Order: sequence, then structure tokens, then C-alpha cells
Amino acid sequence: MIDFSPVFRGETKLAEFASQFQVQDMIATVNAQIDTYVALIRDLTDAQVTFEASDPQAEGGVGWNVAHVVAT
Repeated sequence: MIDFSPVFRGETKLAEFASQFQVQDMIATVNAQIDTYVALIRDLTDAQVTFEASDPQAEGGVGWNVAHVVAT
């Protein structure tokens, strides 16, 4: 995955940082992210995926479920 730490630390601007990467780097990063998401949710039950926690600060008082987060 691409380490954005230099951008977050203010050591470089995003455009300058991005110029060092090629399309293949982006494809590899996206694929690695998807693999990570799948590994995190692979063993969840339907009930765990659709569970909506109470979140008093959220609009309507309901937090997002895992399915919503992954789809977003």
C-alpha cells in the first residue's frame, strides 16, 4: 500500500507526492485495500454485518452498519 505519511506530516504536497506513482501502483494499492476489507469481513455473520448500533450523535440516533461502511 502507498504510505501517505510524508503528505500527512506536511513534508510534501499531494500533487508532488503523487507524481512518483504509476497506474500499476494505484492498481496494486486498490487491490491490497480490497483484500484487506475482505479479510476483515469474511467471517462476519449476517447479523453482524447488518447490526446498527445506537449513536446518539448520528442523525436519527443510529450508527452505520458494516454493510453500509463497505458499500460507501
